Amino acid sequence: MAIAGVALGYAASVRPDAILYLVPATLLVAVHLRRRRSPFGVVARIGVVGAIGVVVGLLPALAYNWTATGNPFRSTQGMELDQFLAPLPRSEPTPAGGAVGYPSPGWHGGTTSDVQGGGLRLANLRRTLPANLAFLIEAYTPALLAAVVWGGVVALMVRPLVFVTAVPYGIVALLLYSCWPRPDPRYLIGVNLLLPMLLVEGTVGTLDLVRRLAWRGRVEAARRLAFVAAAGMVLALVGAAALQPSVSYGRLAVPVLLIAAGGAGMAATWPRRRVVAIVAPLLALTLTGIAVARAWDGLDRRAGFQRPQMLRARDTFRRAVEPRAIVITTEDIGRPAENIEYYSGVAHALYLTDLARWHGSVFGVALLAIQAGVRPYLLLPVNDPERPKILKQLAGVFSLETVRDIPPAQAVEYFVAAPFHRGVHLLLERITWPGFEKEKQGGPPG
Repeated sequence: MAIAGVALGYAASVRPDAILYLVPATLLVAVHLRRRRSPFGVVARIGVVGAIGVVVGLLPALAYNWTATGNPFRSTQGMELDQFLAPLPRSEPTPAGGAVGYPSPGWHGGTTSDVQGGGLRLANLRRTLPANLAFLIEAYTPALLAAVVWGGVVALMVRPLVFVTAVPYGIVALLLYSCWPRPDPRYLIGVNLLLPMLLVEGTVGTLDLVRRLAWRGRVEAARRLAFVAAAGMVLALVGAAALQPSVSYGRLAVPVLLIAAGGAGMAATWPRRRVVAIVAPLLALTLTGIAVARAWDGLDRRAGFQRPQMLRARDTFRRAVEPRAIVITTEDIGRPAENIEYYSGVAHALYLTDLARWHGSVFGVALLAIQAGVRPYLLLPVNDPERPKILKQLAGVFSLETVRDIPPAQAVEYFVAAPFHRGVHLLLERITWPGFEKEKQGGPPG
């Protein structure tokens, strides 16, 4: 119990929302102790040991919070919860239903709020929850989701430990993550980890329920349940085959339902036999084969920006800019500033959004940078709407010298590679201050 508590607490140190797993963990312990009819003293000792383990696992996060915020219980991400019960601001954009997912459009930073995503708000539930449910329906298909729901019922009757592991967490996590302003299937990773357990219960686990009824003398009830299960899976199989889903578990609907329907037919014929001993390995081998085939097909697929592309971009960038450069760019073309900072070795980078957040300007950066011996550059799309404002801002004092006119096909060589575009026409321009440079060389002040 102590080891389990430490592991759970440390998981929450790594990612705070992992504390949600405390819900199924507590229920698991409660059901286990109740089945053993443990005395109160044992229950109390186990509870205390588990709680101490969780606190020990949380110590790295508590120490970090204390250092960062001055309060061990005030997480640096705690601002997400500050407005949990507040109404939505009128200016809050409405998310596009289930259309927001991965790969998302270009991320753009904000300039008015500490919480870029809008934070967790209960008011988001009514619009984000339907979109998250739509993600699950699309991924699993209605047929497999029906099997998941039935699997929860079967688990409650046959394997309560599976029930208290999967169902409570799935409900709590789905509701919590639906309080975000935008739906995103990446938040539902934990849910997607546990739903297949219920899917197995709803298909293969049903055969164990049939056998249990038969061994208790309710043979006819067992046969009827097996026939109903087989008929339901055949109907679901027909529907799944007609839909031809192309996402995630939807591709597995046909083999899963086909094997489960065959197993239910066998259970109806021999309700006292342990049919699951045949069906479960068959399903496991089938799914393993499908997984291996899909993994084999995907061996040659990978992101386009790998080490060779990084080295080429680094070399290209070093030849394009002077040492001690600072590049002002925009996140609308991807996330080039992070790549420039991390990979280029010769330049720092800022986004226009950063300047707006700090109430700064390109003019101010250029002024300070050149006086400090740092060369400022602009890396922006040719048609960027901010360009005319920047040119007007710099006019009369600074000059722009085009260093590279970068066609879309070569954008990746300047650390601009994003899944939402196939390249973008860019200009890399050096900002110069003729008057200051002339004065440094000993001429009359500009």
